[in-house]
Amino acid sequence: MAKWYTGLLMTLTMAFITACGRATQPHPQTEAFRLPQVGVAQLAMTTPHQGWVLTQSHTVLVMRNHTWHRVTPPEAPQSVNVRLGGISGRGAWVVYSSGNPTSTVTLEATSDAGKTWRSHVVHVPEPATLEQIDVVSSTAGYLVFALPGGSMGAFGEEILVTDDGGQQWAVLPAPPIIGAWLSFLTANRGWATGGQTGAGGVPIGTAMLDETVDGGRHWTRQLIPLPAQARSMELTVHPPHFWSSTGGYFWIIGSSPTQPETLVLVYRTTDGGRQWELAATRFWPQGALVAAVSAYGPESWIQYQNDGANHLEAFWHHQWHKLTFPGHNVMSMRFINAHMGWAVGGYGTAWITMNGGERWKQNSR
Repeated sequence: MAKWYTGLLMTLTMAFITACGRATQPHPQTEAFRLPQVGVAQLAMTTPHQGWVLTQSHTVLVMRNHTWHRVTPPEAPQSVNVRLGGISGRGAWVVYSSGNPTSTVTLEATSDAGKTWRSHVVHVPEPATLEQIDVVSSTAGYLVFALPGGSMGAFGEEILVTDDGGQQWAVLPAPPIIGAWLSFLTANRGWATGGQTGAGGVPIGTAMLDETVDGGRHWTRQLIPLPAQARSMELTVHPPHFWSSTGGYFWIIGSSPTQPETLVLVYRTTDGGRQWELAATRFWPQGALVAAVSAYGPESWIQYQNDGANHLEAFWHHQWHKLTFPGHNVMSMRFINAHMGWAVGGYGTAWITMNGGERWKQNSR
């Protein structure tokens, strides 16, 4: 074969691989990235070079110049329940709760990568358990509390909002969905999820999102059409996540005692959540436990357990691909681009990938 033809073939092959965004070799940054060698409770990367970690011992770490630095607020109180909300590479909020339930929590906020912290005491109207923190910007954020007696929603919930960086907080009415998970794209636009098909006046054959455009003061219902296979299932709707101001996804898990399969549906939006379309569907034998789902652009990743084994599948170019995943007890997974993603499991374990999930590195403790 002529040398010029061989060279052209190799060039076209590499161009095709690059265009598809899926190289078979590890991303160049894979070996350079290092997870912190601690027990990880929460991990939030905002870029491949910036991110935050909350350890199991409630230490706060930030990545600067490819190195993890300990930046725990000096006035951080002794707490039993701590939640991290990452804003950007330089900004984060950490909420400390001394009890479950509690009548106050302490918010520590930084905008300079942990060099300095601002402390605010937040009063909870009725003693409750901190369940969720959703940080929208350096000034806007939400706290969700579950009232005593059961899991979030079983006995009601309290939602607090701030628009001045945590100095003042207002109580919001609970969304119509009982036991809702909240997800905000901006300070005003957000969603509440958690409902099941056929419940609470939701028509059979649809799932629901409750949407707000005024910061949670009023809610309107979005009905999401379901494929025929899902219409008789019990569904759990997970909150939306966004990778840009317009692009995002949410996912639904379906199961039924009369059907021998577990169903996952991934919905996407390209207009900031005004319209949602079904982007990926996956079935597994009944008993499969779906641990985490993530998506970025047209691609999706699903981590699940079945028959005592852990599995990872990726939806690339309209096809599902089985990948090798070394982890177990996965609790969360997130991709911030087509290459970089991470997962956090039980017992302080964490994994990072820089090539779309084909290869993972684990922290060591």
